[in-house]
Amino acid sequence: AGILGPLATTADLTEADYDKVCAVNQHSVFLGMKAVLPALLERGAGSIVNIASVAAIRGNPSVFAYSAAKGAILSMTRSLIVHCQQQGYPVRANVVLPGSHDTQMVRDAYQFAAPELREAAQRHEGQPEHVADLVLFLVSDESARLNGAEIVIDNGRTVA
Repeated sequence: AGILGPLATTADLTEADYDKVCAVNQHSVFLGMKAVLPALLERGAGSIVNIASVAAIRGNPSVFAYSAAKGAILSMTRSLIVHCQQQGYPVRANVVLPGSHDTQMVRDAYQFAAPELREAAQRHEGQPEHVADLVLFLVSDESARLNGAEIVIDNGRTVA
């Protein structure tokens, strides 16, 4: 689940808009983890993959609420991992941090960008299937030793 919300800085963001963005982007992840954990414990193993965003690790003043909510997903996932380890639960969790991918949310955000910025971003844009393939790997037995990974998938834009 994810919404970008209004493009607004800390000073310009309303409390209602902040609450809405956090409810969709952050609270939904909490509810998802809470709902699936009992089933994974009953099964005796499991893998949770949460989707955050590169906005969780990069500053961007115009998406303050979105960045805050996506950053919280990193902390929530870490806390879940430690809890599961302390309790001896055979559950692991990882986080995927996509950059710009060809989704409706990203296309909607680009409509406000300068043409040269939009064109540059679109050159690095991935397809949703790239993220899906990574998630499939993270829930597979092939990634059995990955627990607590925070994997950026953005064609190198975060490090550039």
